Amino acid sequence: MPKRPKAAYAHTSPLRIFGERIRALRLARGWSQEKLAGLADRHLTYVSSIERAERNVTVLTIHRLADALGVDPGVLLTRDAGHIGREVRRLRGLARK
Repeated sequence: MPKRPKAAYAHTSPLRIFGERIRALRLARGWSQEKLAGLADRHLTYVSSIERAERNVTVLTIHRLADALGVDPGVLLTRDAGHIGREVRRLRGLARK
């Protein structure tokens, strides 16, 4: 049976990858952590700790962050790094408008 290609999760903590995705999408929007926290109904220090991979977030928080960022929640969890890149480019385009 052929081996599945290893995702980024194989070598890096899923919490770190999740935090990096939140940060990349937030920055693509041109937002501060404070703005994202307000839109997601979370505290600034909570968002900061997510980006530093110090929090294991709940499904509710994933949905609130995704809604605030304007992405599908699956974007925050996908193993497809190309998908993240496309979303970052899309959000940068929205931030410029």
